Amino acid sequence: MVFLNFWATWCPACKSEMPSKEALHEKMKGRPFQMLGILFRDDPGNLAPYFKTQRVSFPTLIGPWKETAKLYGIIGIPQTFIIDKDGILRERIVGPREWDSAEAIAMIEKWL
Repeated sequence: MVFLNFWATWCPACKSEMPSKEALHEKMKGRPFQMLGILFRDDPGNLAPYFKTQRVSFPTLIGPWKETAKLYGIIGIPQTFIIDKDGILRERIVGPREWDSAEAIAMIEKWL
């Protein structure tokens, strides 16, 4: 299962959900779960200073965000997509969440 999250260093809501994403990432170690971030409308040069103040242990992809955002129909950030083991998009979550909450974990576990 893939947890795909569009975020940016300048986004207050993204920053507020980062600790719970980190906690979820830790809880899911050893399970068929891959968390990926996609830097959205941001300068990749902002990552190094951001990582000095925020713990981010999952991969953050940098690339042609316009094309990728268009493919996923991004309407704002943070925005998260849950993709099952067969590559089927199962959930689209707009806005920040407490990713380490029992409710979020249950939603994720049903797609593992």
